[in-house]
Amino acid sequence: MNDGGGISRRKFLGAGAIAGGGTILGASNAFAGTSGLDVKGTPFSNYTGDPYLPKNLIGLMLYTVRDQVDSVGFAEVFETVAGMGYTAVEFAGYTQGTGDITPKQIRKLMEANGLVGVGSHGNLDDAAIEAAVALDMPYTGTAFEIPRDTSTAGWEQLAADYNAFGQKAAKHGVRGYLHIHGPAYGPVADNPDIRGLDILLEQTDPKFFAFEMDIYWAYFFRQTFPGYDPITWVKDNRDRFPLFHVKDGIHDGGEPDFRDVGQGNVPFEEFFKSVKGARKSWYLNERDSAADHPRGSFCSAQASYLYMRYGLRK
Repeated sequence: MNDGGGISRRKFLGAGAIAGGGTILGASNAFAGTSGLDVKGTPFSNYTGDPYLPKNLIGLMLYTVRDQVDSVGFAEVFETVAGMGYTAVEFAGYTQGTGDITPKQIRKLMEANGLVGVGSHGNLDDAAIEAAVALDMPYTGTAFEIPRDTSTAGWEQLAADYNAFGQKAAKHGVRGYLHIHGPAYGPVADNPDIRGLDILLEQTDPKFFAFEMDIYWAYFFRQTFPGYDPITWVKDNRDRFPLFHVKDGIHDGGEPDFRDVGQGNVPFEEFFKSVKGARKSWYLNERDSAADHPRGSFCSAQASYLYMRYGLRK
């Protein structure tokens, strides 16, 4: 799906390219000072062995830096996040605050900065498929998971809708996916022994449709829908989760309280040790409230990258 304007996603992945990784320490100094410390104050030189998250699979959900997309545009955002070490981006829309831009133009900017697009959050429609093709993305998805009714029949119909979209997208080399927020973790209305996600996993075709677990929300919603373990769903369906949102925060019975990765109470170490197969998925940082970070959303994205890359294993 290369339009002739640069290296395609498949060639990029096949070549094992890891653009930006060689400059991450320099980039981190630009954002975090010259101390050579990670977000918890540990010297980088103290880290040994392979981290849990391979650097060529660490990406950024652009919703994290949406204020920057609105103010400086995709070109500067891509250059900045690539300098941090990110190698992939997930989209939350294709507009910017600095003028009109097309998906093909966005793709050229990504390629110029060694980035790949892996997915998007939007509608499951023809326009989403067209954009995914233009951007040479393997996935296009939605974060809307509320069925017409919350009974078994309602969730089954939602699965059928997802399958129909996935089959249409597959004709263009694209796979659909659902970003899971909360309703799917709850029991269905007419059978408390079954949860919405159980039905979606069972009745969607793996060839056409996948899932993106937001790790923070998976743990947060155990407060509302107790009795499930996020790790079990992933272990039992490992190939159905090619995308994860690595989001952190406090989940203590109160309202959501987002933090940079490594500064909340999400058990990332337990999660990644348990699910294994780290190289099977993309790991995309998202912080909903990054624009409220005292040093800005770019600083939040940099701090989270450093923990995802270096802080999960010492």
